[in-house]
Parts: sequence; C-alpha cells; structure tokens
Amino acid sequence: MFALLAPIVGLVSTVVIHLAAWRTMRPRSPARLVPFAALLGGAVGAWAVGTRFPDPAPADLAAALLLFGTMVASYLISLPALESESPSSLIVTCVDTRAAVGGASRDDLAAVVNDETFVLNRARGLEVDGLVERADGRLRITAAGRKFLQGFLFYHHLVGRRGLAG
Repeated sequence: MFALLAPIVGLVSTVVIHLAAWRTMRPRSPARLVPFAALLGGAVGAWAVGTRFPDPAPADLAAALLLFGTMVASYLISLPALESESPSSLIVTCVDTRAAVGGASRDDLAAVVNDETFVLNRARGLEVDGLVERADGRLRITAAGRKFLQGFLFYHHLVGRRGLAG
C-alpha cells in the first residue's frame, strides 16, 4: 500500500508546494521550481504515508520512488501547456467574449488565432527558458539551447533521420 499511496500524496504535495512557490516567487521559468518542490513533496508523501505504514519493504520503497519519479516527470511535461495559450483556449475565450453580440465571427477568430500569435508566444517561452536570447532584434541560440538541440539531433541520428523534420 505504501508503494501506491506515498507517490500520490507526494505528487499532491509537490503540486501544492510548486504552485505556492510559483505564486509567491514569480520566477521567469516556473519549471525550475519543480525539482525543489518534488524533493520536498516526496519527503512529505513518504513521511505522511510512512506514519501509517511504517517500515516498508525495500521493494515497496523502490516502487514508490519509481512511480513518484514518473508522476513528477509527467507533471513537468504538462507545464508548458499550462503556461502558454492554446488555440482552443483562445477560440473559446473569443467566443465567450463575443456572446453578447451573438457570437464570434471569422474575423474575430482570425484576430486572436493566427500563426504569428503562436510563433511569438513560443519564442518568448524559449527566451524565458534560456534556450534563445534576443540581441539587435534577432533571436540567437544560447549555449543551453545548443545543448538542448544537440540532444534532439542525437536522438534523430540514432533512429536514422537527418535534422529534426519528419
């Protein structure tokens, strides 16, 4: 039971700690708080469930750690979706705002959902994450961005692809 409950309590604690730190500290990149929140949240989960189920077997500890790590990784992967605007959220917001005048027209939707909106939003996200930087009105790759890109290129090379397309 420890192997299941400790990761669940740990993940809930991690999310609460992350959100509290995010709201109070207002970091440029909220994802950087996740490792700190996960260490603290995992400890809270292990302590809270460990008081009810003391002395778990080593296999239960290993299973709990593996499950918790997987859950935290899933949470971390979902953060960009929470931080950015999706086409669906923009469309629904536009339709809601235009409800008083009978709904949104094609022109209303085109004003809020276009390729430029998402390219610029993603470029800002890459800037915040430190993968690119703005200089003289242009975006330039940083050392961290180059390492990030090399990781993707290495994977594509392993599977026999050239570049990132396809």
